[in-house]
Amino acid sequence: MSTKTLRTVLSVNSALNCQYTDFCGESRPFSTGECFALVYLDTGSISVFANDKNFFLKNGTALFLPPESQYTLWCDRKSSVLVAHFTLTGSLAERIKEKTFGADSFKKTILSKLVSAGTNLFSESADFDVMPEIKDDAGVSVEQVIKNCLELFILDCVKPIIKQTARSYENPLGETEASRVTEKIYEYLGNNLEEKVSLDDLSEALFFSKSYLKTAFFSTTGKTIMQAFKEMKIQEAKRLIRSGHSAEEIAKRLAYCNKNYFYKVFSSETGMTPSEYKKSLGGVRQ
Repeated sequence: MSTKTLRTVLSVNSALNCQYTDFCGESRPFSTGECFALVYLDTGSISVFANDKNFFLKNGTALFLPPESQYTLWCDRKSSVLVAHFTLTGSLAERIKEKTFGADSFKKTILSKLVSAGTNLFSESADFDVMPEIKDDAGVSVEQVIKNCLELFILDCVKPIIKQTARSYENPLGETEASRVTEKIYEYLGNNLEEKVSLDDLSEALFFSKSYLKTAFFSTTGKTIMQAFKEMKIQEAKRLIRSGHSAEEIAKRLAYCNKNYFYKVFSSETGMTPSEYKKSLGGVRQ
């Protein structure tokens, strides 16, 4: 029986703290360190001063602060706030840095479970950027709930952003935006020269539709993405030939299906076979 491999677009790997508390006045400065910080205002209103910016949160609003942030909280009346520090990996992390999100009933349900799990795992502490004592009766399942709740909450937050981006794909591309997208495409291709890359892979990695990526790339370079990737692989193949690698080694390393197909592509792009190219070097390696 075949199954669908489930891919991961983000992962919460660890949690430093997760506290739900009533707060009033001005806090001491907190540091996120290597963590992201989630600040969610359940009731009241609060100002978050972070990275030379002021974020004013009303009840039902969440703010994400990136790693290496310094922040303080301030409010003039008692407000209920959830603060969680956690490490996060994945390309979606870029979509939440210094962004605020409103919480609908679904998100509030997730946060309610997060508060419960955080209370069961961490001892009460007003030092959000310090790991408090872990409760002795906390089980592994509580840790899993914290991880799942944070990941699900973030995914639900960024979903509208991705949809909004998708609705704008048919709009004319500005030169700056097209160039920025093209740079990301080249970066991804350069990091995956030893892999087989499809437009589907690019779309999933960069969170743009295939048609948008093709349009942006062509408008900037005058060539297709796959043609550019082919050329990049050939340039890498030339470098490997100069370094003394055999055609069979190169074909395997650059994810060609076999040596013969590598010969065919190389000859089509350069007008000579890999052997002829090697001879043309005159025995000089670069």
